Amino acid sequence: MKAPKLLIEYLSIGVPLMLICIILLVSGKVSLSTYSFALDSAGKLYVGKESKLEVYSNESLLMTIFPMTTKGYLFTIEYDDTILLSDASTVYIMDLTGIVLSQREDRFSETFSTLNNSKKTFVSRNGDNYQKRSIWGRDEIIHVFGNDEIVIYRMPLLDYIVKILFWALLMSGFIIAPIILLQWKRMKN
Repeated sequence: MKAPKLLIEYLSIGVPLMLICIILLVSGKVSLSTYSFALDSAGKLYVGKESKLEVYSNESLLMTIFPMTTKGYLFTIEYDDTILLSDASTVYIMDLTGIVLSQREDRFSETFSTLNNSKKTFVSRNGDNYQKRSIWGRDEIIHVFGNDEIVIYRMPLLDYIVKILFWALLMSGFIIAPIILLQWKRMKN
């Protein structure tokens, strides 16, 4: 019995695209989301992604920091220009290049919970307000001045394309594939 032509076409396009998305995600080439962000006293932007912190100045990537944890994490930058990072079990204090200065237990995940409550906003030393927002799934970080705002970071286009493609393929696998199979069963009878 032949499989329906539409299902074969769907799989011949969808499976390779999904594999490409997964390879890009696993390799760290793209990220689906920004988890938290902060600015240091020099105004450099630190953006937390799945397995790394990216450091930007004037929208240019300066360096990438790979935290010592393999778990999900949140972070902020303290007034003394150290990175405070928690993975819900351990709190790491790092310098701005990612070198761990100290670490301690995150009792009852208190630090992680505090960071989680403030992961979409950041107030700099001089009182400037920054916010994270998402427009059609594309993360942005904006500098807010009263009623005005300036976008200081926008999720890279490749990351955004992979994010949309990944979720579209995943959802279509649960929606379109069963519909095609049901139609095939009806045609068979």
